[in-house]
Amino acid sequence: MAGDDGRASREMTPKAAAAFAVYVGLGDDRSLAAAAVKIPLHVRQLQGWSAAYDWPGRIARVEEEAATAALRRAARRKLAVYGRIVDEYDRRTAGAMAEAMPLAALHGIHDRVKPPEVTAAETPPTVINLTIAPRGDGPQ
Repeated sequence: MAGDDGRASREMTPKAAAAFAVYVGLGDDRSLAAAAVKIPLHVRQLQGWSAAYDWPGRIARVEEEAATAALRRAARRKLAVYGRIVDEYDRRTAGAMAEAMPLAALHGIHDRVKPPEVTAAETPPTVINLTIAPRGDGPQ
């Protein structure tokens, strides 16, 4: 299996690392042949480095780390919005009338509390769905 023999943990030579950076930068159009044209090097040299340093395994880890970072950024933004909603709920329900104030008073609050702008590159394929219940009225 790729990477199980320690290839991915080996430090690349400076030339191999520079070629790998070009290869990674090709994105969805990534191929050793395209990288060889861009660098320029013979494709056999890139094939050797790819095998020696487990480029496919390294690419998978780089992409996984990028996806994880995007999910974390999106989750932090979503939690910030929900935090503002909870703060607004707490503000509105503070004082002696807290027990009598209906949850309906918060109707439409999501229209007034706007999340920060999210670029398409930061939008994860899955978004964490959170439900906030008033204090003491959690799931039974």
